[in-house]
Amino acid sequence: MLVGLSMPVILGGSEQHAGDVSLRASEPAAATEAAAQIGKEDGLGTVTASQTPMSAGMIALHVIVVTLISNVGKLYPASCYRREAHWRERLAVAVGMFPRGEVGAGVLVVSISYGIGGPIVTVAMLSLALNLLLTGVFILIVRKLLSGVPART
Repeated sequence: MLVGLSMPVILGGSEQHAGDVSLRASEPAAATEAAAQIGKEDGLGTVTASQTPMSAGMIALHVIVVTLISNVGKLYPASCYRREAHWRERLAVAVGMFPRGEVGAGVLVVSISYGIGGPIVTVAMLSLALNLLLTGVFILIVRKLLSGVPART
């Protein structure tokens, strides 16, 4: 056992990087206040603050359109590996990617911490939630696609 060694203080300790603020964890409230100050200085406000609220019907329409566009973009792998895999296998891989939302969730958390809000974030969150709720449907589609794949020779 090593005697006399102590663990360094992490995230804002007085011993570690006392003069370098950039290495410390920032607080979401500070980022929100900074974004608000930028808008006040310009006299324009932030982009999301100047948007008019949307009705529930318009939000639902935007959620459906954003979800469809993001899922169509995830169909790209179906056009690859034409010699190596049957089209149904390629389409199954693409449909299997539909509920993936780790990157989207990360971007949403960061945007909220910087004070971005309004209908943009609402539509993005609901689109992510819709894709995750439809995971069971996507699994059924993948199973159906893979059940009809001919055996390779």
